[in-house]
Amino acid sequence: MAAEAAGAPEGGPMSASASQARERNLEISRRLVELYEREGPWAVERHFDEFFHPEFEWKPAVSALGDRTYVGREGFRTWQEDMEAIADEAIQSDFEVSAIDDRFVLVLSRMRIVGRESGAAAESEYGAVYEMEDGRGVAGRAFLSHEQARLAGIEASRARGPS
Repeated sequence: MAAEAAGAPEGGPMSASASQARERNLEISRRLVELYEREGPWAVERHFDEFFHPEFEWKPAVSALGDRTYVGREGFRTWQEDMEAIADEAIQSDFEVSAIDDRFVLVLSRMRIVGRESGAAAESEYGAVYEMEDGRGVAGRAFLSHEQARLAGIEASRARGPS
């Protein structure tokens, strides 16, 4: 797993508190990736409260139910179940974690998915942007392109404005 902190966002140097928030968010994101790599996707659900706010909103890139936002622990569990309904295997690997700013984290990886009914395997880039607050995720959105994920993260950071 690669992990890095990107430079200060456009507009100048980052304050000490923003720098601390960035480092805290990177550390939490690294721990989440390590847990996933070690124990698999259901481990993330079991440790949900360590990483996410109770009303965490997840917009996946792949879902059995189309364009849907999953909310909270129950929503996260439902998303996992939806993925199992359409795929015999959905595994992420080759993670890279970086901070966009003191609030947004970018996680890039590769995804391999094997269709439940077809048995067809597909691999693609996979990227997710997480918005963090008080050391836990409040929202996340996934993409099937690293470039789309990067652009979405930059756009979200710019829309929020400087720290």
